[in-house]
Amino acid sequence: MRGAAVGLLVGLLAAGCSGPADSSTSVTAAAAVTTSATTTTAPIPAAASTTAPPISTTIEPPPGKNPLCLKRAHFGDPAESRYVLPYPIGESYYLMQSYCTSGFHVSHGDQLAYDFYMPVGSELVAARGGWVRLKRESNPDNGQGYTMENYIYIEHGDGSIAFYAHLRQHGVDVEVGQWVDQGEHIGYSGNSGSTRDTPHLHFGVYRDWPPQYEEMGVAVNFRNTDGPLDTLGGLLVNRLYTALPWQD
Repeated sequence: MRGAAVGLLVGLLAAGCSGPADSSTSVTAAAAVTTSATTTTAPIPAAASTTAPPISTTIEPPPGKNPLCLKRAHFGDPAESRYVLPYPIGESYYLMQSYCTSGFHVSHGDQLAYDFYMPVGSELVAARGGWVRLKRESNPDNGQGYTMENYIYIEHGDGSIAFYAHLRQHGVDVEVGQWVDQGEHIGYSGNSGSTRDTPHLHFGVYRDWPPQYEEMGVAVNFRNTDGPLDTLGGLLVNRLYTALPWQD
């Protein structure tokens, strides 16, 4: 019974990546984040400048952000982050959905998570070292199927859990119970589950296991990111992020 419950739980969490936004959230005021007003999963541009744009100093919650979620969005200094981008050094990907975004065709209203646009078969690495807690890789890359995404859960030394979702069918290269080092190859991104036919990697971190509620989400950034950040230290939608070399 516990295994079945965990399986159901896992599916419900991942489905938030492309499902309808939560309409029950509060509108409590919170610190602002500067981000593009576009928060949809529009087609990624073929090319764009990687120059960081001017950072606004507004203190009002920007359009498309859930103020209640923003109260938990404390990213800190990226130079002190325990995480690196979940793809190999030198690779660059656009962010197609940022954290705390809500509205039509977006679904991170209460999630401190990121969606990176990635073609099927893009290599993934562990953003932080840990033990593989759970995996699934049996579902097809058809962009359909609520709760049908392939995934990897990795538990870190402090009990937090990283969630890598929408992986390629048979694209998980780690086993449950295995230790993986930070930056180690773990599998390939895909188009499994409910992705609105836009292949991408959904990446989020939760405080502990099992991650029953989005309120358990942890705000993370990455110490090897080349790309613009908002005033809270989070990543911006529709911007390009390159994984730089890093040291432990």
